[in-house]
Amino acid sequence: MKVRVPATMRGGLRALLASLVVLLVLFPLLDEGLVGRGVLVIVSTAIGLSGAYAASRNRRQLATALLLAMPSLAARWAFVFVGTPAVRGAALVTSIVFYVYTILLILDYVLGTDEVTGDEIYGAVSVYILLGFVWGLAYGLLDLLRPGSIRGVNGSLRPGDFMYFSFMTLMTVGYGDMSPADPIARSLAIVEAMVGVIFIAVLIGRLVGLHAGARRRT
Repeated sequence: MKVRVPATMRGGLRALLASLVVLLVLFPLLDEGLVGRGVLVIVSTAIGLSGAYAASRNRRQLATALLLAMPSLAARWAFVFVGTPAVRGAALVTSIVFYVYTILLILDYVLGTDEVTGDEIYGAVSVYILLGFVWGLAYGLLDLLRPGSIRGVNGSLRPGDFMYFSFMTLMTVGYGDMSPADPIARSLAIVEAMVGVIFIAVLIGRLVGLHAGARRRT
C-alpha cells in the first residue's frame, strides 16, 4: 500500500536540505563576532522553520516542533549579545533537543513510506547532516562542561572546530589535527563513527537502490 506523502512534507525536505548545506558552508567562516553570530542565527532560524515544516505530519507534530524550536532560537539570539557560558549551554542543549526531534520525525517518514521518491532521499541526506550537527553541538557542550575534552594541534578551539571534528568523525575521515582527550568524548566519537558508517551503508543505500529499481520498472 502506498503511503500518502503529507502536504507539509512536500518541498519542505528540499528547503531543509538546502538550509543545512548553506549552514555547513557558513559555519566555519562565521562562528565568531557579533555579525558572524547574527548571520548564523538567521540561517539557523531558517533551518528551524523549514525543519518544523518538513517534519510535521499533523498539527500536533507541527506544534511540538515549533515549541521545541522557539527556545533554541531564543537562546541562540541571546548568545549573540550575551556570550556567557550559561547562555551558550542553554543554546546548545535546546538546539540538540530540537534537532533530535526533527531527526526522529524525518526518519519516521523516510522509513514508513512504501515508495521511494526524491523526498525520501532528500530526507535521508538531511538526517545525515543533522546527525553531524547534533554531535557537533554535543562536543561543544561537553567541552563547555569539561574543558579540553577535544584537543587540536593548534591549541584553543572555536565553536566551528567542534562541527569540523564532528563531520570528520561522522565520515570517518580523521585528518589527525583534532582528537578526543576525554573518555566521554571518545565514547561519543566511537558511536558517531559507527552511526555514520551504518547510516550510509544501510539507510541511504537502501533508499537509492529502491529508487533506482522503481525507475527501471517504469
